[in-house]
Amino acid sequence: MSDQPCTCSGAALPPWRTPAVATLRDIQEQLRHASAATTANVYVQAVPESVRDTVEKMDRALRQKAKAAKENA
Repeated sequence: MSDQPCTCSGAALPPWRTPAVATLRDIQEQLRHASAATTANVYVQAVPESVRDTVEKMDRALRQKAKAAKENA
């Protein structure tokens, strides 16, 4: 369980350590929880594949737009 990638909200992590995807063990250690179950119960949530797909599409579109704007500047 603790070595599987998981999506976390990142809200409780410091700004310099807010991964979109990390192992549960990484997040547990960062938050200094004694148990991975505590971390999973509080911070991990399921994100439907359709939502992930939409976010990835939006991310690609925004990055392409930013790249084009930078090249045209």
